[in-house]
Parts: sequence; C-alpha cells; structure tokens
Amino acid sequence: PHQHLNFYFDETSDFNEAFATWFSYKASADFVEKAENIADRDLTRRELKESVALDSDLNKFMVEVLDRGNSFYARKDALQNREKFFSWIRDCAKKYTALKNFDKVRWSNAEILSFSTYYKLIPAIEAYAQKNKLNYKDFLADVIRQGQDFAKKLEEAPSDPFVNGVTRKCTQEIP
Repeated sequence: PHQHLNFYFDETSDFNEAFATWFSYKASADFVEKAENIADRDLTRRELKESVALDSDLNKFMVEVLDRGNSFYARKDALQNREKFFSWIRDCAKKYTALKNFDKVRWSNAEILSFSTYYKLIPAIEAYAQKNKLNYKDFLADVIRQGQDFAKKLEEAPSDPFVNGVTRKCTQEIP
C-alpha cells in the first residue's frame, strides 16, 4: 500500500503513520485471501495475525507505560529514581507474550516516546472504521475527503484498549 502517496497531512505524523500501519494490515489480509500465487496461505495468515497481535500488545503496553509514567513523574523523587520506572517497564513487557524481545530494549524516556508515537492511534482508527462500517479502501477515501482536520480529531480522540474485558497486566506499583 502507498498511503503516503495518497495523503500526507502536516502536523499529524502520528496519524499518518498509524493509518498507514492499519491500512497495510487490512490491505494485506485482503491480498492474502485473493492472491492466487501464495505458496502457503495458512502460514501467511498466521504471520499477519502475529504481526497484528504484536501491534495490539504494543498498544496496550504503551498505554500502561504512559499512564504509569504520568503518575510516576508527578512524584518529587522521580528524576532521581527513574531507573525504578525503567525497571518496572522491563517487568511489564515480560507480561505481554508478543513483546518477548523487549527485554533487550534499554529503556529511557526517549525510547518510551519513540515506541508510543502512533501505536495509541491504531485502536482509534479501527474503532472509527467499525463504527462507520468502513472497509480500508472506503476509509482511505474518507480520510482524503475529510482532510487534515479529521486526522487531528482522531489524534485527539480518547482510545482505551482496556475495555470489553481486556485487563491491565502491569498492576504492581513502582517503588
């Protein structure tokens, strides 16, 4: 998919990237079902499903990290104790099976921001598509038609992945 060739909105890079990711998953799933020359369709479906699960877990993980980080950095001793927060992040990541390689990440505030830039928007994009019964092609046309203001609205829309029985995995306090 070539979303960036179809639209790119200034000042909404998070939305641009999140929409590109969401669109590519939808278009890829469509392609896998329609293409005649896929050697192992079941394997390709599983790999795509794993990739979507990774993004879903990454979204939930980052919501937990950002929520906990906001309360942690409100503490007076936060700057001196931020290694405790980074240790909490490492422990939290272990609770998400799709994030098994995150134990290699050297956590810092910059690393947190780089991971969180657009993952929080993918669920908002999916929710909008479902609510409005839009397939990925119609949604792309809708985004182009509505323009940058629409992208900004979606960037500002609240998105909580912990609904419908989905629970937080990282409930321990930061010392």
